[in-house]
Amino acid sequence: MAEENTNTGAAEAYQSLLAKHNNDANAVSLKLFGENYDLRAKNRELAQKLPKDGAFIGTPDDKRELDEYRQFLAESKLDFKQIKETVGKVSELETKNRELSQMETLRAVADIGIEGRKLKVSVLQKELREFPEAQFNFKNIKGADGKELKAAFITIDGKESSFTEFANEKLADYLPALLQGEAAQQTKPGNMHDPKPHTATKEDIVKGEVAAQMATGRYSL
Repeated sequence: MAEENTNTGAAEAYQSLLAKHNNDANAVSLKLFGENYDLRAKNRELAQKLPKDGAFIGTPDDKRELDEYRQFLAESKLDFKQIKETVGKVSELETKNRELSQMETLRAVADIGIEGRKLKVSVLQKELREFPEAQFNFKNIKGADGKELKAAFITIDGKESSFTEFANEKLADYLPALLQGEAAQQTKPGNMHDPKPHTATKEDIVKGEVAAQMATGRYSL
Protein backbone atom coordinates (compact mmCIF):
# COMPACT_ATOMS: atom_id res chain seq x y z
CA MET A 1 0.00 0.00 0.00
CA ALA A 2 2.84 2.37 0.87
CA GLU A 3 4.61 1.48 -2.40
CA GLU A 4 1.46 2.29 -4.37
CA ASN A 5 1.17 5.68 -2.68
CA THR A 6 4.83 6.43 -3.48
CA ASN A 7 4.38 5.46 -7.12
CA THR A 8 1.23 7.53 -7.37
CA GLY A 9 2.97 10.54 -5.88
CA ALA A 10 5.93 10.17 -8.21
CA ALA A 11 3.63 9.90 -11.23
CA GLU A 12 1.73 13.02 -10.19
CA ALA A 13 4.97 14.92 -9.64
CA TYR A 14 6.22 13.85 -13.08
CA GLN A 15 2.98 14.97 -14.76
CA SER A 16 3.19 18.31 -12.97
CA LEU A 17 6.82 18.76 -14.05
CA LEU A 18 5.89 17.75 -17.61
CA ALA A 19 3.11 20.35 -17.66
CA LYS A 20 5.57 23.05 -16.52
CA HIS A 21 7.78 22.21 -19.52
CA ASN A 22 4.91 22.30 -22.05
CA ASN A 23 4.76 18.49 -22.18
CA ASP A 24 8.33 18.38 -23.50
CA ALA A 25 9.53 14.99 -22.27
CA ASN A 26 13.10 15.61 -23.46
CA ALA A 27 13.33 18.83 -21.43
CA VAL A 28 12.02 17.07 -18.35
CA SER A 29 14.45 14.16 -18.79
CA LEU A 30 17.37 16.56 -19.17
CA LYS A 31 16.38 18.44 -16.01
CA LEU A 32 16.03 15.25 -13.98
CA PHE A 33 19.35 13.90 -15.30
CA GLY A 34 21.09 17.15 -14.38
CA GLU A 35 19.70 17.07 -10.83
CA ASN A 36 20.70 13.42 -10.46
CA TYR A 37 24.22 14.19 -11.70
CA ASP A 38 24.62 17.03 -9.20
CA LEU A 39 23.43 14.82 -6.31
CA ARG A 40 25.88 12.05 -7.25
CA ALA A 41 28.73 14.55 -7.40
CA LYS A 42 27.85 15.86 -3.89
CA ASN A 43 27.65 12.29 -2.55
CA ARG A 44 31.11 11.50 -3.92
CA GLU A 45 32.49 14.66 -2.32
CA LEU A 46 30.93 13.81 1.03
CA ALA A 47 32.19 10.22 0.84
CA GLN A 48 35.75 11.49 0.36
CA LYS A 49 35.40 13.58 3.53
CA LEU A 50 34.31 10.64 5.66
CA PRO A 51 37.06 9.26 7.94
CA LYS A 52 38.45 5.88 7.01
CA ASP A 53 37.95 2.88 9.24
CA GLY A 54 40.06 3.24 12.39
CA ALA A 55 40.84 6.90 11.70
CA PHE A 56 40.90 9.35 14.63
CA ILE A 57 38.00 11.77 14.83
CA GLY A 58 38.75 14.96 16.76
CA THR A 59 40.84 18.11 16.86
CA PRO A 60 44.64 18.08 16.56
CA ASP A 61 44.88 18.81 20.29
CA ASP A 62 42.69 15.78 21.04
CA LYS A 63 44.93 13.64 18.84
CA ARG A 64 48.05 14.90 20.63
CA GLU A 65 46.58 14.15 24.09
CA LEU A 66 45.54 10.67 22.96
CA ASP A 67 49.04 9.94 21.63
CA GLU A 68 50.58 11.11 24.91
CA TYR A 69 48.22 8.90 26.89
CA ARG A 70 49.02 5.89 24.72
CA GLN A 71 52.73 6.53 25.16
CA PHE A 72 52.30 6.77 28.93
CA LEU A 73 50.48 3.44 29.02
CA ALA A 74 53.14 1.79 26.88
CA GLU A 75 56.01 3.05 29.05
CA SER A 76 54.36 2.44 32.43
CA LYS A 77 53.53 -1.20 31.67
CA LEU A 78 50.53 -1.06 33.95
CA ASP A 79 49.06 -4.30 35.22
CA PHE A 80 45.35 -3.73 34.68
CA LYS A 81 44.45 -6.85 36.64
CA GLN A 82 46.35 -5.47 39.61
CA ILE A 83 44.72 -2.08 39.14
CA LYS A 84 41.29 -3.72 39.21
CA GLU A 85 42.16 -5.59 42.40
CA THR A 86 43.47 -2.39 43.96
CA VAL A 87 40.29 -0.51 43.08
CA GLY A 88 38.29 -3.35 44.66
CA LYS A 89 40.38 -3.12 47.83
CA VAL A 90 39.83 0.64 47.97
CA SER A 91 36.08 0.03 47.84
CA GLU A 92 36.37 -2.51 50.67
CA LEU A 93 38.44 -0.09 52.73
CA GLU A 94 35.89 2.66 52.21
CA THR A 95 33.16 0.32 53.45
CA LYS A 96 35.21 -0.68 56.50
CA ASN A 97 36.07 2.94 57.26
CA ARG A 98 32.40 3.85 57.04
CA GLU A 99 31.51 1.01 59.42
CA LEU A 100 34.27 2.04 61.83
CA SER A 101 33.09 5.64 61.72
CA GLN A 102 29.53 4.53 62.48
CA MET A 103 30.78 2.39 65.37
CA GLU A 104 32.78 5.32 66.79
CA THR A 105 29.63 7.44 66.64
CA LEU A 106 27.64 4.76 68.47
CA ARG A 107 30.37 4.53 71.12
CA ALA A 108 30.15 8.29 71.64
CA VAL A 109 26.36 8.09 71.95
CA ALA A 110 26.64 5.16 74.39
CA ASP A 111 29.24 7.03 76.44
CA ILE A 112 26.99 10.08 76.76
CA GLY A 113 24.09 7.77 77.55
CA ILE A 114 20.70 8.75 78.86
CA GLU A 115 20.44 11.07 81.85
CA GLY A 116 24.00 10.28 82.84
CA ARG A 117 23.63 6.52 82.50
CA LYS A 118 25.87 4.89 79.89
CA LEU A 119 24.54 2.49 77.27
CA LYS A 120 25.68 -0.87 75.93
CA VAL A 121 27.14 -0.34 72.45
CA SER A 122 26.24 -3.83 71.18
CA VAL A 123 22.59 -3.47 72.17
CA LEU A 124 22.43 0.07 70.82
CA GLN A 125 23.83 -1.05 67.47
CA LYS A 126 21.30 -3.88 67.26
CA GLU A 127 18.27 -1.75 68.07
CA LEU A 128 19.26 1.08 65.71
CA ARG A 129 19.29 -1.27 62.70
CA GLU A 130 15.61 -0.47 62.44
CA PHE A 131 16.60 3.15 61.68
CA PRO A 132 19.30 2.89 58.95
CA GLU A 133 18.70 6.49 57.85
CA ALA A 134 19.47 7.90 61.31
CA GLN A 135 22.14 10.61 61.47
CA PHE A 136 23.86 11.66 64.70
CA ASN A 137 25.46 14.91 65.78
CA PHE A 138 26.70 16.24 69.08
CA LYS A 139 26.11 19.60 70.74
CA ASN A 140 27.17 21.30 73.93
CA ILE A 141 24.16 22.28 76.02
CA LYS A 142 23.56 23.51 79.54
CA GLY A 143 22.36 20.98 82.06
CA ALA A 144 19.86 21.49 84.88
CA ASP A 145 22.68 22.69 87.12
CA GLY A 146 23.74 25.28 84.56
CA LYS A 147 26.94 23.43 83.66
CA GLU A 148 27.83 22.78 80.04
CA LEU A 149 27.60 19.16 78.92
CA LYS A 150 27.80 17.20 75.68
CA ALA A 151 24.53 15.84 74.32
CA ALA A 152 23.72 13.51 71.43
CA PHE A 153 21.06 14.36 68.86
CA ILE A 154 19.53 12.12 66.21
CA THR A 155 17.95 13.13 62.90
CA ILE A 156 15.47 10.89 61.08
CA ASP A 157 13.51 12.00 58.00
CA GLY A 158 14.78 15.55 58.53
CA LYS A 159 13.44 15.74 62.08
CA GLU A 160 16.01 16.27 64.84
CA SER A 161 15.50 15.39 68.49
CA SER A 162 17.71 14.68 71.45
CA PHE A 163 18.74 11.06 71.70
CA THR A 164 17.20 10.88 75.17
CA GLU A 165 13.79 11.84 73.75
CA PHE A 166 14.22 9.41 70.87
CA ALA A 167 15.22 6.54 73.17
CA ASN A 168 12.32 7.15 75.55
CA GLU A 169 9.87 7.18 72.63
CA LYS A 170 11.25 4.57 70.23
CA LEU A 171 13.43 2.33 72.38
CA ALA A 172 11.46 2.34 75.63
CA ASP A 173 10.99 -1.45 75.57
CA TYR A 174 14.74 -1.97 75.27
CA LEU A 175 15.96 0.51 77.89
CA PRO A 176 16.58 -2.17 80.57
CA ALA A 177 18.87 -4.00 78.12
CA LEU A 178 20.43 -0.78 76.84
CA LEU A 179 21.43 0.71 80.18
CA GLN A 180 24.70 -0.59 81.56
CA GLY A 181 24.30 -2.32 84.90
CA GLU A 182 20.52 -2.37 84.54
CA ALA A 183 19.02 -5.60 85.83
CA ALA A 184 15.71 -6.64 84.36
CA GLN A 185 13.51 -7.31 87.37
CA GLN A 186 10.08 -8.80 87.37
CA THR A 187 7.99 -7.14 90.10
CA LYS A 188 5.08 -9.10 91.43
CA PRO A 189 1.76 -7.24 91.71
CA GLY A 190 1.33 -5.71 95.15
CA ASN A 191 5.03 -6.05 96.01
CA MET A 192 6.40 -2.57 95.36
CA HIS A 193 8.85 -2.48 98.31
CA ASP A 194 12.58 -3.09 98.12
CA PRO A 195 13.55 -6.53 99.44
CA LYS A 196 14.95 -6.55 102.96
CA PRO A 197 18.73 -6.96 103.16
CA HIS A 198 19.79 -10.52 104.03
CA THR A 199 22.37 -11.01 106.76
CA ALA A 200 24.52 -14.14 106.39
CA THR A 201 24.19 -16.60 109.28
CA LYS A 202 26.85 -18.97 110.59
CA GLU A 203 25.09 -21.80 108.76
CA ASP A 204 25.29 -19.86 105.49
CA ILE A 205 29.04 -19.32 105.96
CA VAL A 206 29.67 -23.03 106.65
CA LYS A 207 27.65 -24.03 103.58
CA GLY A 208 29.62 -21.57 101.49
CA GLU A 209 32.97 -22.96 102.66
CA VAL A 210 31.85 -26.55 101.97
CA ALA A 211 30.66 -25.61 98.49
CA ALA A 212 33.99 -23.91 97.73
CA GLN A 213 35.99 -26.95 98.91
CA MET A 214 33.83 -29.32 96.87
CA ALA A 215 34.36 -27.13 93.80
CA THR A 216 38.16 -27.44 94.19
CA GLY A 217 38.09 -31.15 95.10
CA ARG A 218 39.44 -30.58 98.59
CA TYR A 219 36.31 -31.68 100.45
CA SER A 220 35.44 -35.27 101.16
CA LEU A 221 32.58 -36.82 103.06
